[in-house]
Amino acid sequence: MEPVNIKDTLKVNPKKLEGFESVAILELDGYLDTYNSKNFRQYVQDIVNEGYKYIIINCEKLTYVSSTGIGSFTSFNRMLIQKGGELILINMIPKVYEVFKLLGFLSFFKIFSSLDEAKQFLSGGVSTTTTATTTSPTGTNVFPIQADCPHCGKKLKFSKAGKFRCPNCQNIIVVTEKGDVEKG
Repeated sequence: MEPVNIKDTLKVNPKKLEGFESVAILELDGYLDTYNSKNFRQYVQDIVNEGYKYIIINCEKLTYVSSTGIGSFTSFNRMLIQKGGELILINMIPKVYEVFKLLGFLSFFKIFSSLDEAKQFLSGGVSTTTTATTTSPTGTNVFPIQADCPHCGKKLKFSKAGKFRCPNCQNIIVVTEKGDVEKG
């Protein structure tokens, strides 16, 4: 796995995660947007084709990500989940985190503040706030729940609280800690 420059705007330094089978770390340096996302997608596709099921993206030096870049991450996650793996994001700077938050994508990804937390997750030893089991005030678990989209009425399942996008009408849905489903 060799480092690569993608259109001189994004440097990718790939590594194998020692002690873990089929886990790659991609350290990103630069920005990810419409200009370079197609080439970046092909690069990640090649890594997945090498047999990696889990990809950890170190966002510490990722200075900017556009909605197209987040779309790339969404595609990778879907592809990896189909192979029995997942995309994990670590060391996200506040500016990039805010883009994910504003676009309502925090609940779609495993996001950790360090590589050690990601390793614990891969070892089965930790969960994130976006995947933590939610309990009601009485102490009983309210998730998973099944509810109708408040916009279009499509039946949906939710495994946790957060913001989601309805796959049918594309509107934002908010699921509260108590399990209430509201328009976003």
